[in-house]
Amino acid sequence: MAGKESRKSPRVSKLCFTSVKRYDTTGELEEAQVGKTLNISDGGILLETDHPLPFMAQLEIVIGLDDEMLKLKGEVVHLLKKEDGALEMGIRFLEVSSKDRETLRNSLIEGGLGNHDSPFMEFFG
Repeated sequence: MAGKESRKSPRVSKLCFTSVKRYDTTGELEEAQVGKTLNISDGGILLETDHPLPFMAQLEIVIGLDDEMLKLKGEVVHLLKKEDGALEMGIRFLEVSSKDRETLRNSLIEGGLGNHDSPFMEFFG
């Protein structure tokens, strides 16, 4: 059905400064940049950056979330250049430590979504 959300995790608008790094097949740093999240979920982020990384590129990600630095691995699954020139990249999380996943979940629940009617409470309950 057109327009139907296929997400497994609810999203929340949250501004977090984020760095992403992409390495070549030999392990050499190929590209690094900083962006800001437009939204975040248990499964990924929508990141605004200055220039795109290749579709399906594997990334190392560091997200400044509240007072924590989350270190994750992910891949680019969505690219969109907006009319105003801004670039949005959807990044799906591939590897998240149990500690960082718990920090992420707690932040999403407490970040204005802590009421019992929130979809996060049902999802994480």
